[in-house]
Amino acid sequence: MKLLLIHNSYRIFGGEDSNIIDELNGLKTNFNVNYLEFSNKDNLSIFDFIFFILGYSFKGNKSIKNKIKEFNPDLIYVHNLWFRGGLGLFKIAKQKNIPVYVKIHNFRHECSNFFLKKSHFNGNKVCPKCGNDYQKGLINKYYDESLIKSIFLSVYSKRFIKKLKKYEVNIFALNSFHKKNLRNIFKNNKISIVFNPITKTPQENNIYNSRSEYIIFAGRLVDSKGIVELISSWEKAKIDNLDLYILGEGPLKKYVEKKSKELDNLIYLGFKQVPETIEYIKNSRAVVTATKSYEGQPRFLTEASANSVPSIFPEYGGMSEYFPENYPLKFKQFDYGDLISKLYFLENHEFLNKQSNLIDDYIRKNLDRFNILNSIKKIISH
Repeated sequence: MKLLLIHNSYRIFGGEDSNIIDELNGLKTNFNVNYLEFSNKDNLSIFDFIFFILGYSFKGNKSIKNKIKEFNPDLIYVHNLWFRGGLGLFKIAKQKNIPVYVKIHNFRHECSNFFLKKSHFNGNKVCPKCGNDYQKGLINKYYDESLIKSIFLSVYSKRFIKKLKKYEVNIFALNSFHKKNLRNIFKNNKISIVFNPITKTPQENNIYNSRSEYIIFAGRLVDSKGIVELISSWEKAKIDNLDLYILGEGPLKKYVEKKSKELDNLIYLGFKQVPETIEYIKNSRAVVTATKSYEGQPRFLTEASANSVPSIFPEYGGMSEYFPENYPLKFKQFDYGDLISKLYFLENHEFLNKQSNLIDDYIRKNLDRFNILNSIKKIISH
């Protein structure tokens, strides 16, 4: 079967960009795969503004048509189209009678689907889907730094959801919580659960060091990831002989740099490429996040699990579905006293080794890369 994989990479490298590398390599073992990538890294051009006004990407549609003509795929699998990939894909595929599957990685399009802030937050101080805080103002600014970009995303998201409904596009969700949420929006679409593959196959031997001298956070340095709350909790915990490493870039970079100068046990390492980041994860005592949003499938945590490294995370959305039942290192969302209590478990080496073994068993049964690829094959063959 010939499969065309399409992805629009982000301006700042993130989890979805990492996932596409692993999924592309995995799919090649089961399918004849061709890859088409768009990118948001270049500055906006006049053609981008025309696209947002008309809802039609001439350049994006041309690239898609040329790729279809060249490769003649049996199926199109989309990871992300925001924003240069354009939404003409669905009409083009319909005309060519090519089935399309779209993996939805997060809840962004639901949050940005509103022009008014009160409609987005619906009375909440923090949006559980994107993790953004409610602030004064009328317009729903999904991007704090740019009103225009936020409006563009709102327009795009409305069109994206409308297209998926109109063409009844097949959807891949990342867990049962995610699927249930999507079912409220896409009542007529076929929705299946497909986990993201992980870099390291669980069959390989894992060596976990419960006496490592650091724990780690890796990801975008934005408020929705709970960076400020995480650092504050770490500062209050005062755990001896253990450092918190932070990897990544984003709007809160200066804040992290400032705190790393103030705290002896907080080390900011900046942005690292995926292989180097995984090495840091693999050799850590634990990974930790205080994300404020549901997330989809948190790549950071599943990479840790793939290397038998325990994770500390908030029990929120579908994140618990990637861990053993009654996993003891998850904390109550927004309860940072509970987060601190979980951080103290990092001093119990026997406990950590036990959790490492349980995680390793769970990951072998539930997140094996080959099982995930077989599930994709089974879904699209029907």
